Amino acid sequence: MMLFSHVSNVRSITGAEKLLLQFCLDMRTYFDCILVTPGEGRLTSMARKRGITVLTQNLFMLHGMYTPYEGLAQDAENLRTHVAYAPLFQMLRHARPDVVLVNTCVNVMPAMAAQELNIPVIWKITEVINQNAHTPVSVSIIERYSQWVIGISQAVMRPLHGGGLTRPHTVLSPCRDMDMPSPKEHVLERRRKREKLGLRDFHICIGYISSFIYEAKGLLPFVQMALKLCETNSRCRFWIIGSSVDSEYYVKCVSLIRQSRYSRRFQFNSFEESVSTAYSAMDIVVIPSMVEEGFGLTALEGLVYGKPVVAFAQGGLVELMEATGNTDFLVEPGNSDMLAQKVSYLLDHPEEVERIGVRNNSAATRVYGPDSYRSSLHLMVSQWVCHHPHWFPLIQQPGGPVWTREGEGLRQVTAIPEGYTSTIREFPESVVCQLPVLGLPPIEYAAIQGLPQPPSPLPESPPELLRGKRTVRARWPKGRKRTRLRNRRYKRSGGKSRLKKIHGSPLSKGLYPKTKSRQKLKRKFKHRSRRHNAHKQKRVTLKAGQHTKQRSG
Repeated sequence: MMLFSHVSNVRSITGAEKLLLQFCLDMRTYFDCILVTPGEGRLTSMARKRGITVLTQNLFMLHGMYTPYEGLAQDAENLRTHVAYAPLFQMLRHARPDVVLVNTCVNVMPAMAAQELNIPVIWKITEVINQNAHTPVSVSIIERYSQWVIGISQAVMRPLHGGGLTRPHTVLSPCRDMDMPSPKEHVLERRRKREKLGLRDFHICIGYISSFIYEAKGLLPFVQMALKLCETNSRCRFWIIGSSVDSEYYVKCVSLIRQSRYSRRFQFNSFEESVSTAYSAMDIVVIPSMVEEGFGLTALEGLVYGKPVVAFAQGGLVELMEATGNTDFLVEPGNSDMLAQKVSYLLDHPEEVERIGVRNNSAATRVYGPDSYRSSLHLMVSQWVCHHPHWFPLIQQPGGPVWTREGEGLRQVTAIPEGYTSTIREFPESVVCQLPVLGLPPIEYAAIQGLPQPPSPLPESPPELLRGKRTVRARWPKGRKRTRLRNRRYKRSGGKSRLKKIHGSPLSKGLYPKTKSRQKLKRKFKHRSRRHNAHKQKRVTLKAGQHTKQRSG
């Protein structure tokens, strides 16, 4: 599975990035996962530390998918001619993943390229698409380029259903499976951080957390609420964490604080490395979002850490607060006066703060804890097996038999070649048990179509008939016999065999007139003959008082 992120921020990490990283870790049970990001950042470094393969690829985001407008369909088609499309297409064609997952509605380009290569696409939506007259256009693009849709809340799915989505879909709420510090570590972290912030034991710290600060994140209503509380409560302090991306809006909020008499009660940090440290120092968390949130991961983190949470009733925040029993702390969006009333009640009843915190931790763990999340995840994967069996040709529960999807159930597979076990995916028992088992006899691996098969053995060829081969003439061994034969030939020729080439040539027979050129050519042949037979020159040996002529062996 190749998972595409729409951003990779360098210093901080957004909720959508956190959810994608968690989903990638969960999918490693079923797929070999590759994370693709537009660049290097916090997400890529965290993924590599967890052993996930990471690639970077330049991508273009179609932000009109979130705020639909007239001409959106044509702009989506124009992505095929964008400069980033061809490299992306080549990367997908080279990697050839079994499934592509795109994160957020604006990440259209990978879905289009995958669809062109006939690669299945899962589209994970984490935001609530704005609803207007052009929302069906945005939904139709998601419908066209996906085989399955995942929404992180019912609020996310609502505009999709209203726009005519018919694709199979799943609501998979996030899980915040945080490693909670021990009680001693929690107390130690709280004391250290509060001392660093200049907070005393009787101070009540009210926190605001956002990766990026702009108008939609509601810093202005938070500041207005805070200034109202400062007039009636001297114990309240405020800690604002977030990086500004809208300088004009940020300066407006900071100016209100500086113009008041309570600027010393506010602390600002653009980034906090440890989430655990941030929440441990706070007493109350406020989420004043001005737009419909897809879920509200910051609110869930506050609940898990046992803090009272007050939030505007926007999108997925409503689901989260109602599911954890915090309906009384939902406020009309934009109403800073009511927001101040809710927080003031908690300031005046410190015992309620502790009681609500314990209840929030218990409720958030029960509804959005690891057990609930894995149950939903296994149900979704079992639906994938039913609707798209070619994604998982062979499945196996730990220590159990191997199954293949056939018809409406599972059928056992036998005789799997040793080198072809990589096609088997190990599924948790809870997933396999949700699928019916057919009462059919086992099927052999070789009989299943669409699976890689071992090469068939070559037929035995008949033994080749002995063919006549060209013989190589053996050389005469060094010895006396060869020497005698050479001597006989030499004697028989009268000692003139060396000049045969010269005297037997046309030059020696007088076929051509005796010209200077003929004489010159004759000398040339004679010189070559001498040089060629230099190693065959006669040697004279004295034997028994007689002179015997003998060629060298």
